[in-house]
Amino acid sequence: MADRLSKLIAYGDALKELAWTNYETIDLTNPLVFKTRMSDGILVFKKNRPSRENTATRTWLGVHQLPSALRGVPARQWTLEFEFSVAYFAVDVASDLLIICELWNDGM
Repeated sequence: MADRLSKLIAYGDALKELAWTNYETIDLTNPLVFKTRMSDGILVFKKNRPSRENTATRTWLGVHQLPSALRGVPARQWTLEFEFSVAYFAVDVASDLLIICELWNDGM
């Protein structure tokens, strides 16, 4: 418990002083990346992967967990693939929540 408290105090002090211990560059200028969301150290972005198959009915979300040495959080990244086209998404890490709205076309 004391170790966790000291990490939280060090994290709070570093945040007040804007004293970052780590820098990571994530390229979001790629034309295949769009609709980016951020929540509590997790960056989620919608991306398209060029493919020979019909990608209009598929969506990929790239997820980056930003590292924090002071909080003991490692850097990680993964991709979520959906078999439908995502129109909108939101993320709330504190609530362990990913909201996805499917693109719906009624033929109009």
